[in-house]
Amino acid sequence: MTNFTHLHLHTEYSLRDAITSPESLMKKCAETGMQHVAVTDHGNLMGMHKCQTYAKKYGINLIPGNEVYLVPDIEKCRGKSWIRGKSSHLVLLALDSKGWENLKLLTTKSNSLGFYTEPRIDYEMLREHSEGLVALSACLGGVLAKPWFKEQPMALVADRMIDIFGKDRFFFEIQLNGRDVQKDYNKELILLAEKLNGNLIATVDSHYLDRADSHKQDLVFTLGMGKLLDDPNRHRYPPEQHSVEMPAEVFSRFEEEYGSTGKLAVSNTMIIAENANVNFETETRNYKIPSVSLKEKDDYDKFIKWKHFILNKASM
Repeated sequence: MTNFTHLHLHTEYSLRDAITSPESLMKKCAETGMQHVAVTDHGNLMGMHKCQTYAKKYGINLIPGNEVYLVPDIEKCRGKSWIRGKSSHLVLLALDSKGWENLKLLTTKSNSLGFYTEPRIDYEMLREHSEGLVALSACLGGVLAKPWFKEQPMALVADRMIDIFGKDRFFFEIQLNGRDVQKDYNKELILLAEKLNGNLIATVDSHYLDRADSHKQDLVFTLGMGKLLDDPNRHRYPPEQHSVEMPAEVFSRFEEEYGSTGKLAVSNTMIIAENANVNFETETRNYKIPSVSLKEKDDYDKFIKWKHFILNKASM
């Protein structure tokens, strides 16, 4: 029986950042007894169809997600002072059909109306389409980490998130990834969650399937940044810290580090997972193709002549 669900996880559709294939992910979940898994690729839902296809094949409950890029206002946050990196990460998970529709709407808007060097949403979009969604505060690039690094009050952002989602659908996300700065940040998150009577959640932020894949992910990540492997200043993930870990291992690490608080953060993943039910179709025969009468078009004769001309040229 599992006591942890991965709720912050990237596949190869987090382009140039992660390398886990949807099939290998679902197969590993099935073989190791993980009944649920979330997929939260960066700014897109491109892999969700394939993930759901293999989730159904292996009997896994897929929780659709997106690690979105959040800015205060998509129109005002432009120009030289708002180049890439000024946004904050936020993990969104769909719990039901309404949440799935809202996740798709937010992703579409982020890649159209909100796009500026990256697909972005703002607080107004988030408030309009928050129904059926759960939000996690994400990583060291997340909505609460950004003010923490700048020594600004995290509580202001946390209050805003709780106002949008409620205390039951916004979670303070802690991770253990071998970085001292992460542990310092976790301490502040735990204190803030206690102060606001909020909920903690434990994640691994997986970017590859097994620990042995750590170096492969580092190669892909380095190429994606246009850097050299031996560049001492390039950003890199701590080695072997972001695999799809086994639930018992995650539970043990968080309990050892944070005691009952860690156990609670891990067990909260199961509350989300067991209440998530998004069974969207990946195959259907109900396509409705519009019927257009070409012969009624004014340029039909011209179209036919041009078609014959192209076919004759191709056969020469």
